[in-house]
Amino acid sequence: MKTIFHFLLPEKIVSDVIRNFEETNTNNFYFFFEDISSKISSFPKTKNEILILDFKESNINFYIKNFKPQLVLFHSICQKFAKVGLEIDAQIKFGWFPWGYDIYSLPKLRLTLYGPITLKYHLKQNKFFIIKNKLIECFFDFLPDFILKRMNLENFREALLLYKKIDYFISYIHEDFEIFSKYYKNKMQFVYAPFLTLNQYLGNISDPNLNLNTGNILVGNSASLESNYFEVLDKLKDHKGLFTKAFFVLNYGYATTSFKNKFQKEVQNILGLQGESVLEFMDLTNYMNFLKTCNTAVFLHYRQQAMGNIISLIYLGARVYLSKNNPILNFFLEKEIKVSIFESEFEIYGTSELTLNEKEVNRRNLEKIFSVQNSNNIYSNILNLLA
Repeated sequence: MKTIFHFLLPEKIVSDVIRNFEETNTNNFYFFFEDISSKISSFPKTKNEILILDFKESNINFYIKNFKPQLVLFHSICQKFAKVGLEIDAQIKFGWFPWGYDIYSLPKLRLTLYGPITLKYHLKQNKFFIIKNKLIECFFDFLPDFILKRMNLENFREALLLYKKIDYFISYIHEDFEIFSKYYKNKMQFVYAPFLTLNQYLGNISDPNLNLNTGNILVGNSASLESNYFEVLDKLKDHKGLFTKAFFVLNYGYATTSFKNKFQKEVQNILGLQGESVLEFMDLTNYMNFLKTCNTAVFLHYRQQAMGNIISLIYLGARVYLSKNNPILNFFLEKEIKVSIFESEFEIYGTSELTLNEKEVNRRNLEKIFSVQNSNNIYSNILNLLA
C-alpha cells in the first residue's frame, strides 16, 4: 500500500478531505503545525494517529525515513508548510492542492483583484497602496528579509522557493494553473482532481432545491476587499426594482472592523430595507438552508474564490453572476454550465429564474465534474501517480 503525507490547515473542509482519503486504498498520515485541540474531535476516525508538529522543529525527515511516503500533498501552502517542505531532503514527489489565496495573493497578482471603486477605497486608507504593491511586484526578489517582515510578506519568499520543488499542481480548475504559470514559471504537471465530492459541497442536505423564487440576492462569501462589494452596491442602487433583498456576507474573512462598519452603513444608506449585512456565523446546515432562500447570487471576485458557494448555488438552481474578469467564468462556460456576467447581464436578467432545462443541464454537468459520493473517483488521478 502506498503512503501519502498530508500537510493540512485546520479549516472547515479538512474533515471531508481526511474522510475522503481514508476511503482510498492508501496509507495516509495527516500533519498539522498548530494547535487543533478544539477541532480534532470533529475529525473522522483515521487509521494512523493525526500528528501535530512544531513547524520550527518538525523533525520531518525522521517521519520521512520511518514511514517512507511516495507523495507529500500540500493542501494549500502557508509559511509553516513551506518551511517544513523545504527541509525535506529525500527524493519524494510533491503535490499541491492550491487554494485561491495561494495563487492570487502572490506579489505579481495582488493588484489584479480589485474593481475601480474598491481600489479607491484602498487609496483612501493608504495613498501609497498602488505604489507599494507595484514595488513589491517588481522588486520582490531583491527585497531583504527584514523589509519583507515589516511588510508582512516574509511568508511568500519561502512559498516561492517551495513552488520550485513541487511536481504536481492538483486541481479541477485548469484556468488557475494557467494564471499561476503565466506569472511564475514552474516545472509542475497539472493533475485533474476535484477537491470534494458534490454531496460534501452541498453539506449533504436532504432536499437540494431552492425555495420558491424569493427575489433575494446573496452577495459574496466573505468580508474581504476582493469581493468588490462597493462595485456590486453601486450597480444595485440603480436597479432596486430587480430584486427583493440583497444579503452581503460579512461573517467570514479577514477584513478590518473599520471596513465592515463602513460598509454596513453604506448598505443601509443606499439600499435601506432592501439591504442586509450577514454578520452571524452559521454552521454548514444552517448556511445551506440560508442559501436556499436566495435564488440569485453575485460573486464579483476577479479571481477564483467562493467555489463551494458557487457550486452549491448552481446545483440548487440559482442564477449565479460572476465577473467578466474572473478566470472561472471560462471554466463554467466551457463545461456548459449556465452562469451570467454581472457587469453586462444583471440589467437583463435580474433575479429571474433559470428555465427548468437550464437547471437540469447545470446539475448534470456538475455531476460529471464532481462525483456525487465516491472519493476514489474524484482522487483517481492522484492515486494513479502512485502506481
